[in-house]
Amino acid sequence: MRSASPFRATALSILLALSPALLSCGKKKPAGGGAADSKAAGDALFIVTAPAVIPPELAPDFAAMKVGRLYLAGATLAASGKVTPLPPPPDHVSQPVSFVLMGEEGASGLFATGEGQGVGERLGAALTQPLEEAKSWGTVTGIHIHVIPQAAQLPTVAAAAKALKSKTGLPVSITLLAGTPPASIETLKGAVDEVLILTFGRRPETGDQLAPELSEAEAKAISVPFRLLLVPGGYGFAGSSPAPVTGRRMPDGEIDTLSEDRNLDFDFGQVLSTDPGTVYNFKPREGFPAYKTNLAQDGGYAQFRFLVIADLVRFLGASRKWGDTKLAGRVFLIEGLPRDPHLIHFGTLRTLLSGSVIDPVLNVSAAKSGSRGNEVSYVLTVTNDSVASTGLSRLSNFVRIRVEGGVVAGVSAGDFDRFEILESAAPNSRAATFGRATVVKLYENFFAPGEANQTGALRIAGSRPKVFLSYQLTLTDGRTVEGKELEVGLGAP
Repeated sequence: MRSASPFRATALSILLALSPALLSCGKKKPAGGGAADSKAAGDALFIVTAPAVIPPELAPDFAAMKVGRLYLAGATLAASGKVTPLPPPPDHVSQPVSFVLMGEEGASGLFATGEGQGVGERLGAALTQPLEEAKSWGTVTGIHIHVIPQAAQLPTVAAAAKALKSKTGLPVSITLLAGTPPASIETLKGAVDEVLILTFGRRPETGDQLAPELSEAEAKAISVPFRLLLVPGGYGFAGSSPAPVTGRRMPDGEIDTLSEDRNLDFDFGQVLSTDPGTVYNFKPREGFPAYKTNLAQDGGYAQFRFLVIADLVRFLGASRKWGDTKLAGRVFLIEGLPRDPHLIHFGTLRTLLSGSVIDPVLNVSAAKSGSRGNEVSYVLTVTNDSVASTGLSRLSNFVRIRVEGGVVAGVSAGDFDRFEILESAAPNSRAATFGRATVVKLYENFFAPGEANQTGALRIAGSRPKVFLSYQLTLTDGRTVEGKELEVGLGAP
């Protein structure tokens, strides 16, 4: 992501705000398109990195989001049953905390032995000291076991949870994958205090597969209190093949950097596919040196499969309408505060859960940078002021500069991926040369949240030219929006 660079000259800032209902090219706004709130009290954040840093200044944000609990990674649980404490938060945590045992690969095998009581007693003994030490940094109100056991293992899980609760005196909860048979979950009744149903996104503990979406019928059949566990941050893999499934795991925040690599090409793997999620593939661009790409050390390729913000809004909206269930709230798994390396991070969730619209909004400022003869030069700074990204597109994300009473004499694209100059703003207008063109389109493959692009010098020739700015963006849910055209006053050359 490029950082904003303030322009020191006098600038005219124009906020080209979006009104989705009016500027969606006549398309009906889908249910997954804007703001969302919750009727279910008791939402929470699950922070998987340790030590968890909880800035005190975020307390008002937690209140606005109705976040009343934090799940914090407190220790790891190995396949051998060994418990290893993780670094604690450096500062006092004021919110109630669920102390999380983060299961390592194979940890669910502990519940395949059928010796649940022994497992629970050993876990309780191993947690005695970490829980005592936790009193110095927060108030632990429960223990959460973040492994994903198989349905056949749940009777053993129940016995382990009972023993762990008896040993520690704390409520116990566990993560289950959506689709676990309700009859199997029934065996946990009276043993665990609640379950977290992982139903959105993917994690290494799901085998890197997207979690199934919990239906209303399934939710109504769950007989124990539960929370929806949602993993909004997506990721992909780098590798040496066009569809890598191993290799370096890459957070989806890296899509922006890859989209700007002129030695890489991209395509969309979900075309004509019914598989869930959005897929972006990056590969060496034909005719360009592969060793110069940002993926050269990883094999040259990357594939991202992730759910977009519209998917999250749609699911949250649907779950709000469920009838009589034991739903206690939602838990949003993130990697850190106040942001992490994903496209959907805490800032996105804060905006979403506070009831605000989350579509991208471009703030365009224009600054005169010089004049010569009948030419005037200026520089644009374009910032995505939203917490949401655009979709990835070669042609549908652009800023349009239209000139009246003059012509385009020169363009330096600066941070933008490329540009084209046209005779006019009419549909299907022909390409033009400098000195004849009246329209410039500055293309950006992908606008990340908070990204700021600055052009080089844009030269306009004419006695008293008028310059108008607008933009078009393609959103992650397929909608196309346009910013209203506004005039920029630059003065005479």
